[in-house]
Amino acid sequence: MTIEMGLRKELAPQVNEKGTYLPLACYTLYKEETIMMCETLCDLKVSDGYSSNFKSLFSMEDLKAYHLKPHDHHILMQ
Repeated sequence: MTIEMGLRKELAPQVNEKGTYLPLACYTLYKEETIMMCETLCDLKVSDGYSSNFKSLFSMEDLKAYHLKPHDHHILMQ
């Protein structure tokens, strides 16, 4: 039924004997990819005053970003 609604086949729920499985979205990162992204952002060098020091905003232990300001989000989107 979900495929008839226009949902992409690879994102449709998959039903098996154990239950229903929802596949990961295409933009979901695996742990190795998350580590690479965090390391890249921690090593990022930008002009003075352009953005915050990303090294102080990313935690490599939790692989998360903390205390990002709206301008930092804009820089990441660029």
